[in-house]
Amino acid sequence: MNKNKTAMKGFTLIELIIVLAIFSVIMTLVMSFIDPVSRIMTKTSVRERTSAYVDNIGDYISKSIRHAQNIVVYEHDLYKDGVDAAFCTESELVMDFVDNYYDGGIDENLDPLKGKVHVLKLINNTVTDGSDTLEEGRIYESVYDFTAGMGKPETVYYDPSANTYYTEAEAATKSDAEKATYTELQRLNYNSSFPHSTVTIKTSNRPVINDEHFKDYSYYYKLGTATFDPITDPTVYSIEADTTGKYFYSRISDVTNTSGEALDSVSEYQFVVNVVSFTNDDKDADGNYDNKLSYMYTDADGKDQTVNIFKSPAAMSSVGMTFKNAQMQKESKAVKYHRKKLNSDGSVATEDGQPIIEPVTRNLGASPFKRVKDSYGNTDNIYIIFTVPTEIEDTEWKDVDSIEPPTTPGGMTL
Repeated sequence: MNKNKTAMKGFTLIELIIVLAIFSVIMTLVMSFIDPVSRIMTKTSVRERTSAYVDNIGDYISKSIRHAQNIVVYEHDLYKDGVDAAFCTESELVMDFVDNYYDGGIDENLDPLKGKVHVLKLINNTVTDGSDTLEEGRIYESVYDFTAGMGKPETVYYDPSANTYYTEAEAATKSDAEKATYTELQRLNYNSSFPHSTVTIKTSNRPVINDEHFKDYSYYYKLGTATFDPITDPTVYSIEADTTGKYFYSRISDVTNTSGEALDSVSEYQFVVNVVSFTNDDKDADGNYDNKLSYMYTDADGKDQTVNIFKSPAAMSSVGMTFKNAQMQKESKAVKYHRKKLNSDGSVATEDGQPIIEPVTRNLGASPFKRVKDSYGNTDNIYIIFTVPTEIEDTEWKDVDSIEPPTTPGGMTL
């Protein structure tokens, strides 16, 4: 008896090949759509994170200095007028700052005025500060406690050829040819009766931005009104063009007026800090980031200029502010603090045996804002020295007539 054979159904090899071919074509078409979308999403994510980081840093700078009452901004390096940075220290400049703005200041008990001074450091080039290394792209802060000096600064003269300071009397004995090269300086030397302020470091070079911001990115800081412009032809700056379209380059450009002059915008009325973020995934042989390039050229006036160029992904945020407290000091007669009035010989003026107390306004002090920019600097670093009103002890001065004369421990009136 014959048994019926069950027919075996299945795919032939040719059919499998055809199916695989069709599947490959479909996958290729799908991937052709997915890949651009994925790239866009990745670029968008990177761009958002880049922008968020740079905005965070800009916000920190703004919140730190916006309420400054007195502020001095140093570009390139910290230095005294006419004195190379190699011959001065940060603490000396903080002392000069206090001498300029709070010299002779007293509190309501007639004791020397006390307060805090901040030094905010925007580091564009790695430098060594004592035992600390201040890294490129980071922000650090030092805080000093100060006690105001006794007043009566002495005019001195600086001889740059000998790096020597002379009193006014000493300078008068020099020849006219020598004196022609001297720089007149104030508040560098005090006699024993009228000493400098004293400053004491409280916090030194404290990093103020979360390390998370620096894992994949570094930062560059620039003062003044500026824009972040794409470069259409990088070969102009000796940069090889990227034919893949994956990267592009941008540069910081100063905003100019109709005459072509840069709108600097660095004053108490409009202070602008630009923060640029860029990836730090690679460095060149000199240890500089490949994604930040410096192009040197000579302008029409024969001056050497530098253009900073950044490779994508990069973003710039401009932080603008008005120093309201400093502006108020400049535009009004607002009282900064009080001090004992001095006679022309430096002695304390008195009335009825008591020292005469006078309020110090903008008319009796230095300008609340000062910008120091000098060719001595070897870096692009920015240092901001400032005080805020809430950290100065003389915030609520008693009426002068209500001040009791100081007494000795035994109760005798002085």
